[in-house]
Amino acid sequence: MILSAEDLLARVYKDPNEIRNAYQYYKAGKWELIGNKILIDPFEPERKLGVCNYDLSVGEEYVSLREPEKIKRLGKGEAIIIHPGECVLILTREYLGLPKNVVGLVVPRARWIFEGLVINATRVDPTWYGKLLIGVTNYMKYPISLSFGETFCTCIFMECTPVKKHLTPKELPSLGRTTIDPLKLAHAGREELLLPEAVTWEHLDKVVEDFRKPFDVIRGAFKRNYKEVIQYVEREVAPNLVEQAASSAYKRAHGDLMKLLYLLVGAVISFIITCIAYLIKLML
Repeated sequence: MILSAEDLLARVYKDPNEIRNAYQYYKAGKWELIGNKILIDPFEPERKLGVCNYDLSVGEEYVSLREPEKIKRLGKGEAIIIHPGECVLILTREYLGLPKNVVGLVVPRARWIFEGLVINATRVDPTWYGKLLIGVTNYMKYPISLSFGETFCTCIFMECTPVKKHLTPKELPSLGRTTIDPLKLAHAGREELLLPEAVTWEHLDKVVEDFRKPFDVIRGAFKRNYKEVIQYVEREVAPNLVEQAASSAYKRAHGDLMKLLYLLVGAVISFIITCIAYLIKLML
């Protein structure tokens, strides 16, 4: 059963003291005290509560998979600029806590799909607590911005039979997340960029292993090497192209000039012959 707005209003913690205690209940696994209550902090129903969903907003941190080692901070009045083809992971402003009998499904907002942003859908398991990390990719040919606090995805809460096993930090290190941990992004940047001439079948196999479906292997390889490719083209290819173009242009100009010269010489010779013939005719 999908929980309606009325169900959510009845189940979500609202009192500041209850919210503070709820954080401790989730961390300590005191499910009997949590019951069927849901933690959404901050909870702003006037702006984010839908008929049967709750919108999630851009939080204080994000990271681009182009630079996975750089966790970037975001404040009020600031925005994330997502460039064409770029994928960023955005930490939600909201901290969620689910009881044993509720599962969440995070889906994109239609508005951003129409803008060209693809937001990955993700499941929020029962007994989860923490902020969510949502992947967003720009498939347009121009940059798109997301401001701090702006809603970009929505969560649908569904009731399920109570789970017997609850999540633990040992099994799921991201449980209780409040920031983006760069160590958990090591997979995205574990290899150094390779020079184009250094790419081998082994490297391409590694790209396949890293990116998997539905990512394009060629695109994945290019993403890993695009900086070096550009530098290589600028250093090795571009100067030769310019030189060849200049040489070709010179040859074409030289050839055109010689043709013109031949025409002029031919015209002069023809004029001289005509004059001589005319003089001979007069003498006779």
